[in-house]
Amino acid sequence: MGIFLKSVVGLDIADRSIEAVLVVRRGARLAVVSYGRIALAPGVIVDGFVEKKEEARLALRKLLSDRMTPPLPKGTDRVVFALPESQIYSHVFRVPRGVDVAELSRGLASEADGQFPYRHDEMAAGFAAMLRV
Repeated sequence: MGIFLKSVVGLDIADRSIEAVLVVRRGARLAVVSYGRIALAPGVIVDGFVEKKEEARLALRKLLSDRMTPPLPKGTDRVVFALPESQIYSHVFRVPRGVDVAELSRGLASEADGQFPYRHDEMAAGFAAMLRV
């Protein structure tokens, strides 16, 4: 939960709106201390893809500068967001024990090309090795 050691703005960007919350730590608890929402014109974001970047940028700027209640404090500079589930792909690969991490990374990249709808060099990717006992 290290991401919440300092205050952070959480963004939810959808096809029809952008919402934001400011989350701060208060002792052992997290609290939402500011919230805002702005509607988007049709076609700005379509199926999770930003089609009109300038309109999306202006809407986000307006949300964070004018639509938060109460307004965001000056100096708020940390933002977290998640990708929509429709844009996330995962797969479990079985690899032999003792494989070198660099070798594993190269091997998984080429193996991914056969498993995902995009080439590995078109995606942001990561992996975690888990031992099966």
